[in-house]
Amino acid sequence: MGQQGHDSRDSDATALVADPVGPTPVEAAASPEVAASPDDVVPPEGAASPEPEADAPDGHEPGGHARVAGAFLAAAAAEARLATDTPATADGARPVTAAMMELAQAYVASHGQGAPLDVAARLGKLESPAWLLAVAVARPRSAMLDDDALRLANASGAPGHALPHCVGYVGLAAALLGGRPAAEAIESVTGQRPRTYHPTALTLCGEPHLDALSTAIWALQQPAPLHQVVEALATLATPGVAAAAAGLLGLRDGVRAVPARWYAALPEAEACVDLAGELVRCRHRAYLQSSPPRRPRPLPGPGAGRIASATSGAGETWGWSGAAER
Repeated sequence: MGQQGHDSRDSDATALVADPVGPTPVEAAASPEVAASPDDVVPPEGAASPEPEADAPDGHEPGGHARVAGAFLAAAAAEARLATDTPATADGARPVTAAMMELAQAYVASHGQGAPLDVAARLGKLESPAWLLAVAVARPRSAMLDDDALRLANASGAPGHALPHCVGYVGLAAALLGGRPAAEAIESVTGQRPRTYHPTALTLCGEPHLDALSTAIWALQQPAPLHQVVEALATLATPGVAAAAAGLLGLRDGVRAVPARWYAALPEAEACVDLAGELVRCRHRAYLQSSPPRRPRPLPGPGAGRIASATSGAGETWGWSGAAER
């Protein structure tokens, strides 16, 4: 019998337990296959590498650290590029980015034990669900994922009608982090097969959490690269909505989709990359701790038998049965 309450998103968690390790961006820069364009994600000479465990070899998906670092950097860059009139925090981060990083730090500090509701209450109402990106990383199991997203959004003061959109946004982020194609991830959250839209077809309603989810879904369907989609959002969306969409694009494409000039312009860039690695390690530990125990194997002996299962009201039990050879 299978485990009760299984969700297809749970199987995506295994994709991050053993990330493939490929060349760093600095090593990739030396490769003739990598173009040295202004949008190349290799940092300027002397800058820290944005991804020590960068993408897998060519033809493979980005690893967990690469995806999370890409999400944090893309969200931070999108907010910074659009929120020019919004005061930054002491470390240079804008409000949504600062909240996103503070929540991630709280999960790391607690080793993923419990939802940091005190942090959510202190942060207060935010006009974007992008700050909840850390939930999709820290929670490898779907039940805890939805519960944390709902409780944190509620504790932060998000209006009741926006709570489902916050949970949907985190669910979409978790599906992308697990390596699911964008169309599959969108369908898993909306229940509808997505359609492809032209960038000018994006329509916003003015409710930031709903706009963030619909804009993220729109952005994931665009054929243009991450930086072009984010630049298009500059005339279409608010900084918080753009950050939410950019964060999911970064999860899908990994850190190498983030232009080097964005990385160089972000005061919090290195902190984002370091925090991404710590959060992925926190996820790994949580996954291992929450994994169901393995079924016992039969002890060797002279008898011939088989593994038999018996189901009771308490669940499934396993034992050795069979007649000994005579």
